Formats: sequence, C-alpha cells, structure tokens
Amino acid sequence: MASLSEHLNSSVIDEHDYFTLSSTGEEGRDDDGGEPDGTRGGSAAEHLMLKEVGTSLRIQNLDQWFSSLYAYFKGKGFACIVTSRVVNLLTLGFTIFFSGFLLLYVDWTYLRTACAERGSACDILRDATYASPLRHRGALANLMVVVYLILFSTYWTWSLARLPLA
Repeated sequence: MASLSEHLNSSVIDEHDYFTLSSTGEEGRDDDGGEPDGTRGGSAAEHLMLKEVGTSLRIQNLDQWFSSLYAYFKGKGFACIVTSRVVNLLTLGFTIFFSGFLLLYVDWTYLRTACAERGSACDILRDATYASPLRHRGALANLMVVVYLILFSTYWTWSLARLPLA
C-alpha cells in the first residue's frame, strides 16, 4: 500500500484535471486565490492540496450545526422527525377539541341523576349535552374555559406555523 507522499508525488495526479467547487457563491475567484477556472501555479501536489482546502464546507455557527446534526440523528431521520411533529400536532388538536367538548357541552349535573345511572330509559347523548354551552354556567367558569381554549388554540396555531420552519 502506497503512502500519502507517494500518491502526492506520483504522475497520476497530472493526468486529471481537478476543479474546485465554489462553496461561498462567489463567481469572480476561488477561495484559495486562484483563477475562476481553477488553475494556479505550483506543483501538482501543491495544487491538489490547495484545491482540497478550497472545497471545504464553511459553517458559520459550528455549535448550532452540531446541535441540528444531533437532533437529526436523535430523531432518526427526516421522515421520522416530520411524522413525529405532525402526530404531536394532531394529538394536541384532539386534546383541545375533546377538552372543549367536555368542558362546554357536557351537563355534569345530569350525569349524577338516577336517570343517567339506569341508562336504558334515558337518551344520555341528547339529555346530558347542552345545545348552547355558554348559557348554563356562571360568567367566571365560562371565562376560564374560553381562556383555556384560546390559550391552547393559540399554541396549536403557533406549532402549526412553526412546523415547516423547524
């Protein structure tokens, strides 16, 4: 097996034409100081080593990049991360809807009566739900329920808006 210095000094390098890929988006010149076509004076080994420096990826915030790389690894890939976030959003939406139904439409005092305990003689769905939910409680109870629903609906909307950005 040949060493690195043998590879760098071999004439095989001269047979290939290596060009750098622009990593910063500048059109005028390469990052290593060469011409736009990728040529530069010097030996072939020096030319190759300089070209490798010119093609490196430049990351502005390394901590943030490693954090996002770890999150990608921890989330087990893009599809799993997106699926997890969508399922969490659906779960939160169901929780808001179901708690809103239970807090606004269910007549809890009727469910404690003898008719509701028998079950066969009563239509529980018709009798134990309110047609207009905000008329049967006090103002403070209605205010608390509405604030609860608005608060968590706002959080759900914010999570939905953040879904494609995160």
